[in-house]
Amino acid sequence: MNSTNEGSPPELCHRPPRSPVSVAHAVQPQVRIRCPTVLRVSGLKILCVVIQMSGETHTSRFLKAFDPSNQKHVKWFQHMTELSGKMSDASHAIALNAEINLNPMKVELSHPDTLDWFHIHFVLCGSYAKAVLNGTAWIPPPKSQ
Repeated sequence: MNSTNEGSPPELCHRPPRSPVSVAHAVQPQVRIRCPTVLRVSGLKILCVVIQMSGETHTSRFLKAFDPSNQKHVKWFQHMTELSGKMSDASHAIALNAEINLNPMKVELSHPDTLDWFHIHFVLCGSYAKAVLNGTAWIPPPKSQ
């Protein structure tokens, strides 16, 4: 199969690339990387790596525990969302780790793992939005002004 022909299917190279790409330093220790495969498409070499995760991440624990139809979960999530708006104000001191660990799902983060909160919050936002659109979420009443 000629890899320089336009429109031809990719050609698999069964040898590893000359300079192996290390992604292990960018992921958590429970990640296993399977042997890389190089695809050649129209003269370009593309490195394909299969990453297999084992165990749970902080994000997956929060996502599994969070129930968008549970009033306590949503009120805590609402509080955390309001808190995120105050983080840019230097006049407010926020103990983020303590606030996170007040969650009703009883999922705890250690102090160093608090840096994962921004990704966790983003994923929970998507989960809650999906439940709202499906009509299965508890929606808090509007706050009186």
